[in-house]
Amino acid sequence: MRTISDIENPTAIIAWWNTRVNERGPYLYQSVFDVSYSATDQIEMLYGQDHPVEMMSATTDDVASIKRDNIGFESETLQAIPFKNYKAMNEKRRNDLVRALANNANAAQVEAITNTQYKDPASLLSDALYTREILAMQALTTGRITVNSNGILYKRDFKLPEEHKVTVKTPWGTMDSTPLADLQDQIDQINDDNGTVIAYAIMNGRTFRKIGKSGEVINSLAIAKTNNNIAISQSSVKALFTDTLGGVQPLIYNKGVGKDRFIPDDVVVLIPDGGVGRMSWTDTNEDLGLSGSQYQLSRTSDGITMYTKRTDNPVATMTYVSQKVLPTLDKARNIVVMNVAGAETPAGDSSTTTTTDTPAKN
Repeated sequence: MRTISDIENPTAIIAWWNTRVNERGPYLYQSVFDVSYSATDQIEMLYGQDHPVEMMSATTDDVASIKRDNIGFESETLQAIPFKNYKAMNEKRRNDLVRALANNANAAQVEAITNTQYKDPASLLSDALYTREILAMQALTTGRITVNSNGILYKRDFKLPEEHKVTVKTPWGTMDSTPLADLQDQIDQINDDNGTVIAYAIMNGRTFRKIGKSGEVINSLAIAKTNNNIAISQSSVKALFTDTLGGVQPLIYNKGVGKDRFIPDDVVVLIPDGGVGRMSWTDTNEDLGLSGSQYQLSRTSDGITMYTKRTDNPVATMTYVSQKVLPTLDKARNIVVMNVAGAETPAGDSSTTTTTDTPAKN
């Protein structure tokens, strides 16, 4: 039977949280970023690009071979960003819980009570995943990361080429707009630039619906649209999208909080198959300094650390969660970020605010 000590045990909390997959995901970063451990908090970046296929040089006998240029790359080291939060089990909450458990000898009732209490510290683990998604989607939609918290400012730039940040001439969703042609232009351009073959176009649902309201699509589907009071089959739009763009798939991602989506309105990201980078994590200070001590410490398989610390006068148990993490956009030269609102300033170029307990230098 579960006891109050289970609720204060990081290993038990993580084990319970691992069974609640449907309540905490999945996030897009888990599909397009590979989770990767780094031995230090200095994450090495290698910016390279594929060399377009081209015909070999013809020669004659007794003629020297013709030199080809090598594929270039740049290297850079970026530091992982630390995050930390905690929750407390104070005297009143512990006494309330002890009474609730004592008054419920039924195993099912005890499980129900303890499950509600597991959720409290486990919410910090969910916050850790949420933070990773915010960082990854910033990198994907802007080519950089900005975290501004408690007077601490972190910036990481992944050198997304300026020519891969494009703004359409005519806003999508109008009768004059040509979203499929706009997409095809960028698919062709990046293929001409470095041989990248685009596989997915990522956007949120509001942006995708603008495609169906665009004159190019309405005319292609031969819809007699005389006013805005008409519904267009999204499956028809998807089929036209894929057929017109040579198999490129629209990936519609609507997750976020409230009206704020991880993929902002009017932003479309073109990516190749096989992912765009790494979600790099490393050992936290707690992993390095508290392991094997009197603290109870555990870690998820993807690098989120949880430990508990007891205090007296008054008696309390602090449950801490920390991580050192950085999504790295290794294929920054192989993606295109499109602003389809027709504005001068790229859509989705915003920062996130994340709360930390312990200030850290940039």
